Amino acid sequence: HTNITDTDDNVIGVNSEIKFSRTQTTECPTLFTHQFYLSLLEYSTEDLPRPVETQADLEAMAQDENYILTKDITVRNWKPLTTAIGSLDGNGYVIRIESFDITVAPSVNVGLFATTGQNTILKNIVVDISTLEEDDDVMYIRDDNVTGTVINFGMIAGVNNGLIYNCEVISLNVDKKLTIEIGPSYSMTFGGLIGVNNGNITNSRVGTQ
Repeated sequence: HTNITDTDDNVIGVNSEIKFSRTQTTECPTLFTHQFYLSLLEYSTEDLPRPVETQADLEAMAQDENYILTKDITVRNWKPLTTAIGSLDGNGYVIRIESFDITVAPSVNVGLFATTGQNTILKNIVVDISTLEEDDDVMYIRDDNVTGTVINFGMIAGVNNGLIYNCEVISLNVDKKLTIEIGPSYSMTFGGLIGVNNGNITNSRVGTQ
């Protein structure tokens, strides 16, 4: 058989070929040949999630798939996620956001996730903003060429459409301040966890530790 691997050399399938044969004789003039191919495809469930260890892993999360953190992660120049994943389990680890990379458009959703899907589950996630750094503690979300922008800002998600439980946004720096400067014709909804909530949130908080 031959192993099928992905780009990281992980085995995700097997091609197997089996042949049976008999020598042709006067009594049994038959040649038996059989081939089969078996492909094993990688998939995930909420109970069997894929591990996430780096910023690149977070950025590569796919629609409807399920994930779990296996170590603390620090993200820089973070572009809020728009993929409607199945679930993300923080598993007691911390995601530290040091900076955002925001593109101004008519609608801007800012957070670890820009938006979450109706079936998305976020659980046991800790987002630490102690080291969130912007220019002189000012985050600029403005573009003089774009008017009427609507901004939804929350550290877990700008807009939540799914289920969030047992999640935290913390800052170990009790004097941490962040000013958000927006354009003159913009409007903004701001929350510590979520900017706009269309889903469900339970047992979650904003705190200092």
